[in-house]
Amino acid sequence: GGDLPLYTLTGDTWRLLTATFLHGRIVHLGLNMYVLAFTAPLVEYEFGTARMLAIYLAGGLLASCASVFWAEMRATPVDPAALLTVSVGASGAVMALFGSLLTGLVVPTPRFAHLPKHRQPGINKGLIQAVVINVGMGFLLPGVDNSAHVGGLLGGLVLGLLMAMVPAATSARDSLA
Repeated sequence: GGDLPLYTLTGDTWRLLTATFLHGRIVHLGLNMYVLAFTAPLVEYEFGTARMLAIYLAGGLLASCASVFWAEMRATPVDPAALLTVSVGASGAVMALFGSLLTGLVVPTPRFAHLPKHRQPGINKGLIQAVVINVGMGFLLPGVDNSAHVGGLLGGLVLGLLMAMVPAATSARDSLA
């Protein structure tokens, strides 16, 4: 069920989604769940439950697509090894949640116009640090699929922008305002 580009590109497209629910080791799973435990409630508060789930799943798919795309770009007929590297983990989907939060924090939308100035979104230094650390670790640690991290982050930015611009019926933030 891992995202093996050779199989994914030849018909096993279901691997794009299943890979986001598989992990290499218990530490890998634990780190992703730890970050998810702090990030998901913030995204749920910002966008609502259904939209948070949509960002997570679509972001995971986009992260997997980025991983396959990058593997295909690196592979050559002489050295196809990049197509034989399995990618698993929820970090691309979690990075999509980060991306959506970044969008929600910096994009002025009519959705927040009713809030007092001190309650309107702004830059969150902790969130930016978390993104920099996650992407930075991808460059420093071997075996980390940074293309999925970056793909998830960019996908989350776009998804967050779409979610922020299209009004929802209700969200946790609106009910608390």
